[in-house]
Amino acid sequence: MSTDFTRPTPFSRTFVQSVPESAGTYQLFDRTGAVLFVGSAAEGRLRQKLMAHVERQDVPDVSTFTYKLHYSESAANRDRDDLVAMLMPRYNS
Repeated sequence: MSTDFTRPTPFSRTFVQSVPESAGTYQLFDRTGAVLFVGSAAEGRLRQKLMAHVERQDVPDVSTFTYKLHYSESAANRDRDDLVAMLMPRYNS
């Protein structure tokens, strides 16, 4: 079982620190709302993975993010794969 994605939240250290340490799926968006990155995290690593993006600034132009909690890493990975499959036609056309 999983939760729904949160509302888009400003992508900053302050907001990322409030993310629960759980298994989950996340999306990073630019100012226009376009998806820049889709990722997943194992149990207890969601906040840690998002913080790594904040600190490394490895995805340029991130403005907001959303996340969705899952009860297992496999569920988070399936959700991530489903999101990527859904987005691929839009970004590969």
